[in-house]
Amino acid sequence: MVSRGKVSVSKSGFFSDQYVLEPGTDAEGLLSELHASVTGAPLESYPSPAYVDSRVYGTFQGIPSMVYGPLAETLHGKDERVNLESVKRCTEIYALYIARWCGVREAGQK
Repeated sequence: MVSRGKVSVSKSGFFSDQYVLEPGTDAEGLLSELHASVTGAPLESYPSPAYVDSRVYGTFQGIPSMVYGPLAETLHGKDERVNLESVKRCTEIYALYIARWCGVREAGQK
């Protein structure tokens, strides 16, 4: 026997505004260039359907932001892990990025 009563559906959980850094920014271009020079491979970009801290800067402060990091598996799981070689590569890329973005030069250079 099937009941013909009213059905109620409600959302629960955390919901937030989306944030998308539009492709083609100077920041993304520099990251792509440095990633390719260090890794020998093009930078892959993909949207995340999860909450990412960069959206706070972009949405509420108007600061364009992106997320870049080492290769990882089972993120936020009990067996989350990260590839240590990719941590080393990312550290090099972060340092190069900061130096280029901020205009840092070696002593004696103009």
